[in-house]
Amino acid sequence: MTATLIDFYINVTALSVWVVYKESSWISAVVWIILLICFGSITTCVYIVQQLFCITCQDPLYLVLLNSRNRAENWYERT
Repeated sequence: MTATLIDFYINVTALSVWVVYKESSWISAVVWIILLICFGSITTCVYIVQQLFCITCQDPLYLVLLNSRNRAENWYERT
């Protein structure tokens, strides 16, 4: 049981850092983190699917991993 809880909270911590990095507002980041703590893997799947639906470019990995500010800055540099 202890190992399961430690594993869960390590995963939630890593995913929470990614959510805070990706989200544009603190309120939405906090809501997602609370959902991650309460529902775990289901919330992770929903968040990833939501991020995949936001993809409009040719390089999905680039869009999923970077937050919107970095994408906009990099897009301006490439054009």
